[in-house]
Amino acid sequence: MKKLETVMFGMTVVIALVLGFHKLFPAQSSAAQQAMSLTPSPEPTELPTHTPEPTATPRPTDEPLPTSTPGDGATVTPRPTRQPLEITSTPVDLTVTPTPMPTATPSDGATSTPMTALPDLVLEKTADRQTVAVGESLRWTLTVQNRGSVPAATVLVRDVLPAFFRGLHVTTSLGEATLVDGIVSVQIAELSAGQTVTIWIDGTVVSLDGPLTNLAQASTTTTETTTENNTAWSSVTPKVAGIAQPSATPRPVAQRTFPVTASDDAVSVAVPVGLVVLATLVLAWLLWPRRLA
Repeated sequence: MKKLETVMFGMTVVIALVLGFHKLFPAQSSAAQQAMSLTPSPEPTELPTHTPEPTATPRPTDEPLPTSTPGDGATVTPRPTRQPLEITSTPVDLTVTPTPMPTATPSDGATSTPMTALPDLVLEKTADRQTVAVGESLRWTLTVQNRGSVPAATVLVRDVLPAFFRGLHVTTSLGEATLVDGIVSVQIAELSAGQTVTIWIDGTVVSLDGPLTNLAQASTTTTETTTENNTAWSSVTPKVAGIAQPSATPRPVAQRTFPVTASDDAVSVAVPVGLVVLATLVLAWLLWPRRLA
């Protein structure tokens, strides 16, 4: 009876070891089964791709018709021999010869007047800040450029400063600048074609009443192509107390996620089961001598 129990206990130990090993290492066993089940697939046999071309059958030559002998004095006209048709192509000359345009001649004694080159003044104005408060400093920057093809003589840039701004100093990169009773005047003897002059007006904001806009004008004694771009203006807005400036929104930090694969999930479940099986075997092994005794 004890031998039978010993044999049964040994089989139980073997089965428990097999189950525990399978639970602890499911990925290895499944990989081994997949490796054993893989069988090489036969390689496809290449079919011949060359197909022999059919042999051209020669066209039979026209045989001459048999000559018939006329009867009863009738005359037989022979059949004309077939002649090959020759096709010849004549090249076509596609060269295009340009035809000169006729020169316009004024009629009725009228004469054409050539276009005269003229200067073109362009004035721009900007402020060094967009929002202001009473007591803060402010700088206006004016640029006048001659975009014409000839010089402009006796150029005048004039700026009547608004009431909210008190001018303190004016400078220019070319010419003479004056500031009298809130009026800025810049005299430039000649502004060459493509030349640019920069003017800076520095002052202080004394009030925030009325529109906070500044207008300037440029002129010349030489006739211009257009005067639409001889005026420039710039405006600022008052600061509102108690309103904080918007701060930069922090950029969210990207979070990395790692997906859990099937093999990791199987190992996390199989480890506790394998440990339970091994613990049972150890407990049975410790209690077995007491049972035999």
